[in-house]
Amino acid sequence: MSLKTAVQKLLSSFALMVSLAIIAGLLLGGFPAYTGEISTVSLMVAMTFSLIPVRLRDIELRREGRRMALPFFLSFVWLSGLAVVLGMLFQPPIRYGFVAMAAVPPAVAVVPITRVVGGDVEFSLVSLSMLYLVSLALTPLVIFLFAGEAIDLWKVVRTVMLLIMLPLLLSRGARRLPLTRRQTTMLSNICFFVLMFGIVGARRSFLFHERTLMLAIAGAVALRTFGSGILVKTVGKRAGVPRETLLPLSLFGSFKNEGLAILIALPLFGETASIPLVVAILFEMLWVGCLEARLI
Repeated sequence: MSLKTAVQKLLSSFALMVSLAIIAGLLLGGFPAYTGEISTVSLMVAMTFSLIPVRLRDIELRREGRRMALPFFLSFVWLSGLAVVLGMLFQPPIRYGFVAMAAVPPAVAVVPITRVVGGDVEFSLVSLSMLYLVSLALTPLVIFLFAGEAIDLWKVVRTVMLLIMLPLLLSRGARRLPLTRRQTTMLSNICFFVLMFGIVGARRSFLFHERTLMLAIAGAVALRTFGSGILVKTVGKRAGVPRETLLPLSLFGSFKNEGLAILIALPLFGETASIPLVVAILFEMLWVGCLEARLI
C-alpha cells in the first residue's frame, strides 16, 4: 500500500480520525487560544460537507412515514428520554450536558458508518434527513423543557439555526462543487478532527482529575451507548428485523451529535456541562469499533 493510499484511507475513516483527535487532544491539550471559535467554524464546515448526501426531496412522508417512525422514536423518544433520565442522577451543570445530549439529532456520521458495517444506507440517509429537519424545532424545545429556567431560549434558537439550518442550506450549494464522495468525506473528517482535538484538549484537566465523577459519568454514558445499542439489536433480531435495517436502527438508538451538543451547551451552561458529551464521544468510537469488528 502506497503512502498516498494509506493517508486517504485514514482520512476517509470517521472513527479513526476522531479517535486520533481524542488521543492528540489528551496528549497536547488542544489549541492555545480561540478554541470556541475554531470549534464552531470546524463543526459548521464539517456539517456542511457531511450533509451534502442528504436528499431533502426524497423525504416523502406518506411513503416513508412508517419506516421513519422507528428512527424518530429511537433517537428523539427512547435515546433522548434515556439521556434525560440518566442526567437526573447528576447535579447541574453536568445534568444540563445530558439535556443537550438529548436535544440534538444523531451524528451525521451514522450514514458513512452504516455503509462501513453493511447496513441499508438509503434508509439511514432518508431517516437522518428527516431527523435533522425535525430537530430544527425539537432541539430548542427539548432544552427549554428540561433546562428552561437556566437558559435564554432565543440563544438556543440562534445556535440551532447557526449549527444546523445554515450548514443544511450551505450543503445545497456545496453539492455543485466538483468533489467526489470520498473527497467530501475526507474534508468532513479533517474538520471533525480539528473540532475534537480542540474540545477534548481544552477539557483534559477535568477528565484526568475528577476521577470519581468521571467514573459515574462513564457508567451512565456506557449504559446510554452500549446498553441502548445492544438492546435495540437484541429486540430487533427477535422481531425479525433484517440485518441491513437493524444496523442503522442500532446507530439511531445509540448515537447523538455530541459535537453539536457541546457547542450548544458551552454558551448556555458552561464548560463543565460539556464533560458528559466528551465522554459520550469516547464510548461512541468504541461502539463503532465493536460494530465494525462484529464483536456485538
